Amino acid sequence: MGDIESARVDVGALLAAASRCDAIADAVDGLTRGALSRLAFDGAVAGRDHVAGGDRVRRGVDEIVDHTAAWARAMREIAASLRVSGARYVDVDARGVARLG
Repeated sequence: MGDIESARVDVGALLAAASRCDAIADAVDGLTRGALSRLAFDGAVAGRDHVAGGDRVRRGVDEIVDHTAAWARAMREIAASLRVSGARYVDVDARGVARLG
């Protein structure tokens, strides 16, 4: 018979990764709510000869802010999934120990 190999999950590492994902999301949120949200450049600021270009810059910045905020939300979702997975592994281990008595 062959050796039985089982998967081992380091729950502490999962939770540490989740914390890092949250920290990254916090930093990105701070950027989008801070410096990027305070940018006030648009067509009116660009001047009469550059209204269209200034408006394009504004739309580009707004798009970057939107994508960056979405990225931060995704990082928070990843962190939550890692925590749920870790909790499930702990639960399965506890049930296994209880069955063994």
